Amino acid sequence: MRSFAKNFERLHLGIPCARAGLLDDERAYSVIDERVKNNLVHACDLLKLDEGSVYDIYDKLERINVNARIKFRFLQMLLFDVLTRQVDRNMTNFSFIIIDKCLDMYELYDHGLSLFSTTKFKPDLNFLMRTRDYSEDVLDFCIKKSNGLHFKLKDLLPKQVSFEELKNIMYPFESRINNSVDDICHWVVSQQDNIITKFRQVDNDNLVFRIHNL
Repeated sequence: MRSFAKNFERLHLGIPCARAGLLDDERAYSVIDERVKNNLVHACDLLKLDEGSVYDIYDKLERINVNARIKFRFLQMLLFDVLTRQVDRNMTNFSFIIIDKCLDMYELYDHGLSLFSTTKFKPDLNFLMRTRDYSEDVLDFCIKKSNGLHFKLKDLLPKQVSFEELKNIMYPFESRINNSVDDICHWVVSQQDNIITKFRQVDNDNLVFRIHNL
């Protein structure tokens, strides 16, 4: 299943992801741009944090006074991880890039442990992430912060993925996957619907609040 990561960027969700390669033994690896390799710094080094919850990480970002763009990219990463069941977003699995003293988040990489790649399929949308936060709590966190910063879901996740599109990408690896491709594809689409529904509920609540205060 890890070999699926090679085609992961083909999802084209509008989220910056590094390209992936495939070794002879079918292990996948992320392709880091050699031109900026020396400008990258792991999150653990920038934030002086070896591990922590999403709340701890976000607090560290605020303490170093990052701009709204970096907060946007961080929340976008969390939503992407919830959508793809990424269980290995440790503090070395995302990085920042510094060029001419300007800080930004680097493209997302290392998706090899997403989409039930090493675990038995479970239909439950709520799962434990590497930060020891449950995905539903992370989703609620993203919604709360996005609402406060006026970020819209259509910007955070610009493109929705369909069952057929995802299945077409996964189909070449079907013989190497220990879980049902259909189950995984249905899970992603269900999680996507869950994210959309929760964001819309907050939008509706905000609209009702504004109307009541006219």
